[in-house]
Amino acid sequence: MNTHQPPSGTTIARNYLARSLVETQLRTLQRCHEYNARAIARRQIVYAGVTALKLCRLETPLTSRLTNNEFCIAYIGRNNRSHRQRTGHLRWNFRATSDTGDANKIDNARNTPGMGMMANATSTIGTIGTVNATNTIATNSTNTTNTTGSPTAGPSTQRHDGIVTTIPGAPNIRIPWNGDVIVCTHPLTTWAMMSPYLSQVEVIVLADAMIRGTASDIQVTKDDIVRFLRQVDFPGKTKCSATLPFLDNVTDSPMEARTVLALLGDGLPRPETQWTMYLPELRTVAVVDMAYPDARTIIEYDGDAHRVDKQQYRRDDRKRQAFRAHGYTVIVVFADDVATAAGRRSLTRRVAQALGVPVTGRPLPQYAALSNDRRLAEQRDRQRRCRNRRRRRGGA
Repeated sequence: MNTHQPPSGTTIARNYLARSLVETQLRTLQRCHEYNARAIARRQIVYAGVTALKLCRLETPLTSRLTNNEFCIAYIGRNNRSHRQRTGHLRWNFRATSDTGDANKIDNARNTPGMGMMANATSTIGTIGTVNATNTIATNSTNTTNTTGSPTAGPSTQRHDGIVTTIPGAPNIRIPWNGDVIVCTHPLTTWAMMSPYLSQVEVIVLADAMIRGTASDIQVTKDDIVRFLRQVDFPGKTKCSATLPFLDNVTDSPMEARTVLALLGDGLPRPETQWTMYLPELRTVAVVDMAYPDARTIIEYDGDAHRVDKQQYRRDDRKRQAFRAHGYTVIVVFADDVATAAGRRSLTRRVAQALGVPVTGRPLPQYAALSNDRRLAEQRDRQRRCRNRRRRRGGA
């Protein structure tokens, strides 16, 4: 199991999210099983992208480019790319770096993703909340797993065209289901394959989700990510490498991660996540999502889980009243405050006012990667305006 454990104060929210991820995985397994049964070719189908994240019980990032199809499949060459309806594709385009070594460049064109021997070691998915999933996850190829389910690096395999088909430390995941074996890419591989289609913020949010492992049985650490980035080159590697400064403090949910990144993107200092303080009137150690203790400012994200359980709602309200009684400013954040540009600007202004600092609109140097999305958006706006001017001149 993933070693990142949530503080006690977040148990209900985490269990709500974990149950949702397990239920999504079970539905996806059945849909993939039915999809496999309709396959004509004998080639192993390897699910990737959003489908692979659902199969691995991971939160999916915000992307409109990769969610138009129900299924997403990995492919190497056009010869093994299907043309079925409701199916999207992500190219398996990894190349070994010089760190991997020439000795590992084995010419094996048949060693496509999903093929090969199943490892002997397995990790079992157990009970999450009230949902009990009894399926077993195993890994394929020449890699093996240790007792925590974290893959151990093995030799890479390259085809004659240089494409890596066995990534050290990130073997494909095999899930037995109803007499079938559903194969999907490892979360690290999925993250890398999706990165060209995601914003910089969402690449960071997905890395944060992999390390947090709310319901996933596949352990990923920051060190695993660093090793992975050293071993392979791929489109989007620059975006993935830029996530490293943001992974020292893992948040408790994707929306909390987006909240932190919204603050950092506008130049505010990084808040402490999962900050704790003893409240004598409640006789408990309270946990808050984000805090600036020196400025006596607390930020709490309220998602659906906080409204599902009435007792949890009352506990949150009493906790916030107690903090306010101790002189803390409590700022409550909702989805609208994070999902839109106007909402993010309003949020950062509120937090900056509580901290007594200006909003510069520019991230601190260590978080400069957060400017990438803004620059790309401005570039697209300039190109759009230029096209519109050309059209107007042409129509005059």
